[in-house]
Amino acid sequence: MLLKDFKKKVEVLPLDEANILRELYIDNFIDKTKEGYKNNISVRKLFPDGYCYTGYLWDYLKKYQRITFQSLINELSNKKSVLVLWDIHSSNRIITNDYWKFGKDSVVRIDTKYLIEGIDYFPEDIYIFDDDFLWTYIITHEDDGKRRICLKV
Repeated sequence: MLLKDFKKKVEVLPLDEANILRELYIDNFIDKTKEGYKNNISVRKLFPDGYCYTGYLWDYLKKYQRITFQSLINELSNKKSVLVLWDIHSSNRIITNDYWKFGKDSVVRIDTKYLIEGIDYFPEDIYIFDDDFLWTYIITHEDDGKRRICLKV
């Protein structure tokens, strides 16, 4: 699927709603008491492209289970629509050209079918979750030497 076609399948939420959802995500899944969270996420640093954080939310999950990418895809296939967000990083720290297909602080709603088809259009570290914050799946940029590290809460 071409990017222009993929973008038609994605609902980019208004920024005020995205900010609320991001905060609710953090409240539900992230341990805000960890020093790393306090230093690398909660206090954003000024970069030429705005205020960004320097860590990864998944480093501060309250709890998680490691799963394979294929398990993640299989489990997502049983869901209908999901929300997706990613870490707010500066483009100065990203070496991939044309990395942001959506705003770096966006949150999107998408049918899982299209998420799976267009997964490569998202940043490397994404957080997939439901409206009720009952679960989340995380795809990280890290690998264990064999496969990409994915997490489930």
